[in-house]
Amino acid sequence: MKRDDDFIARDIAEYKTVELALTEAEGRLRAIFETMCEGVALNEAIYNDVGEIVDYRILDVNRAFYSTADYQGTHVIGNVATVLYGMPSDVIRSFWERQRHSNVVQNTEYFSPIRKRHLVVTTSPLVNNRFVTSFFDITEQKSAEAALRRSEQFLRTTADNVPGMLGYWTKELRCQFANLGYQNWFGYTPEQMQGMALQEFLGEHLFAQNEPYIRAVLGGENQEFERTLVTPDGELRFVLSQYIAHKVNSVVEGFFVLVTDLTHIKQTEAKLRAAELAGEIQAGAIKELRNQSKNLNTTINTLIKHTDDVTQDDRAALAQEVEQVIAPFLTQLKREGLVSKQANLVQIIEANLQQIISSYGQSTAFSSAARKLTPKEIQVASMIRQGLSSKEIASTLSLSLATISNHRKNIRRKLGLKSKTENLQVNLTALQD
Repeated sequence: MKRDDDFIARDIAEYKTVELALTEAEGRLRAIFETMCEGVALNEAIYNDVGEIVDYRILDVNRAFYSTADYQGTHVIGNVATVLYGMPSDVIRSFWERQRHSNVVQNTEYFSPIRKRHLVVTTSPLVNNRFVTSFFDITEQKSAEAALRRSEQFLRTTADNVPGMLGYWTKELRCQFANLGYQNWFGYTPEQMQGMALQEFLGEHLFAQNEPYIRAVLGGENQEFERTLVTPDGELRFVLSQYIAHKVNSVVEGFFVLVTDLTHIKQTEAKLRAAELAGEIQAGAIKELRNQSKNLNTTINTLIKHTDDVTQDDRAALAQEVEQVIAPFLTQLKREGLVSKQANLVQIIEANLQQIISSYGQSTAFSSAARKLTPKEIQVASMIRQGLSSKEIASTLSLSLATISNHRKNIRRKLGLKSKTENLQVNLTALQD
């Protein structure tokens, strides 16, 4: 009998030991359950008459559930999902039709209309009609992802609006980034450029030309050089290429490429050089014309002293000297593509020279009238005789339109033209006859 009692005592002691171990294990699990950051709920499936899961009851939750899960009301334990979460039975039935016989955890991401937060709900497989749902708040992660997308979009927009080609090539000479400039120049979209080999992009000939610069930048030395490129439509472009080494812990991982279009600048430089050359030619011709004019002035002054003895032969001699000394330079100036102001001045010089020759030794009505005019008024009168408008005269003499208008009034007054109907050009032209 004593032996049986000892057996029973040992059996009870072992039971107590197991019971204590289970209690301690449950306590540890409860502690873990309560200290988890994500909200956790233990649920029990509820079936309809045909064996479909159409709802579930919440059996237990941890502390984090109350601050994380998307529910309404205050009664949680013992409540059902259709009430607590506001989930339609059709949604629950559809979900478990797919998940009921699965051993894979199902993750569902959604935006909480109650808490206005982004959540991920993890649902465990069904075991003995029970399953666990965990609630993860990913709002901050979503905000960070949105900020990253905005930053990437801003950088992409900035790069696409750079006036040229901007790209990045790895040390294996594969494209990792390309802006829209590549598409505008060569027809490749940024997506097509991804992973493309530099040798394939440039072609054998251009790659061979650029290879020394490529090797140098991969050696850590930034490169800058000019190059001519032919676009797919056959247009010749002048570009400035810059290779900038990308170093990580002093090791070159790749290089940035910036290609700037210099075509417009080069064309402008060429035009400026042509204009400078034309200016030098004109300046030389004008200088020579001035020298020859001095000689002509000496001749004219000498002849003026003997106006009483002027003969037809004298006029012919004067005309010949003008033709030989002045006319060639005037002709050369006209061939140099003079601007409007210069062309007007040459035209007036020619007309006045012809007038001087034809009236040399004679007193004309115009020469008599000119004595009443100021030097500037004589200039304006000469240009009016040649048919130049007030605007053209103002531009040629670098004066305002108002100043020319004032000179015209003075000329009319000094010539005795009182009526506005009397044409000034007609009267000035008549004076030279």
